[in-house]
Amino acid sequence: MDLYELLGVEPHATFAEIKTAYRKKSLTCHPDKNPHNKEAVAEFYKLSEAIKLLSDNKARAAYDESIAAKKRAKERSREFDAKRRKFKDDLEAREEAFKRAKSNEERKRTEIEKLRKEGDKLLAEEILIEKQRIQKLCKQFDKKESSTKSFIIKIRWHTQEDDPSNGGYNYNVLYKMFSKYGDIVALVISSAKKGTAMVEFANKNAAETALLTQIGLIKNPLKLRGLWDGSQKRTSANSDIGQLSSTDTHLKNGISKPLNFASTPDIFAQVRYKMSNAECEVLSNLRRAEERKRLIEELKAEDET
Repeated sequence: MDLYELLGVEPHATFAEIKTAYRKKSLTCHPDKNPHNKEAVAEFYKLSEAIKLLSDNKARAAYDESIAAKKRAKERSREFDAKRRKFKDDLEAREEAFKRAKSNEERKRTEIEKLRKEGDKLLAEEILIEKQRIQKLCKQFDKKESSTKSFIIKIRWHTQEDDPSNGGYNYNVLYKMFSKYGDIVALVISSAKKGTAMVEFANKNAAETALLTQIGLIKNPLKLRGLWDGSQKRTSANSDIGQLSSTDTHLKNGISKPLNFASTPDIFAQVRYKMSNAECEVLSNLRRAEERKRLIEELKAEDET
């Protein structure tokens, strides 16, 4: 109980001021004036205890010290409560920030997962579209390839393994011989098998003309075989041997007069072979592989750009 507050005076009030305040307060709650008021009696008793304690200097000093100690404790409690309240507020703020960060992280993770799924879906669609495009291009190429014929002539001549001149034939000689019949798409001389080459013409007329006309060098004639559709004919082996024998006889006898091709057809101009199924399939596969390789490289170049 704060006795100074009870009496209505300041803590530094003099004893005379305290005594005066006691007299005024006690008159209002004296038992004789309030015989039936128990609260007034209790109030008068408190006032009596207060004036008794404060009238003793030592007791008042001890009381003042206890009051001061309580105030200091209360102040410390107030400061502690403020710190505790601040600490609590900071803790709650950090928890709230953590919750928000966690929520943002969860939201971010959800968004990333959503974007990843959408990206996978778009990538799958792009891959499917690209596959369909490649398949379409391959089908178009196959269709175009199936409708395009290759007019290839297989060339053979006699040569020895140790002959550095390769029987008198090389790329320039063969190109000069066959280029006069039309545009040449490709001319290849076999390096593995001597005396063998292949020439491809851009059109059928040029290939047929070369097949029927070109005989090569007189001393080492060419054997030609057309590698395209079934209309090509092939002379019999006996006819080949007979004609070769006749040609060899004329050459051995030193006859410089040319053979009568009007009466005796030249075997080297009439030989027209039909391409076997195996050779046709190999050539077709090679052409198809090269074309698809070119298409894939073009697609890669488009993707990089």
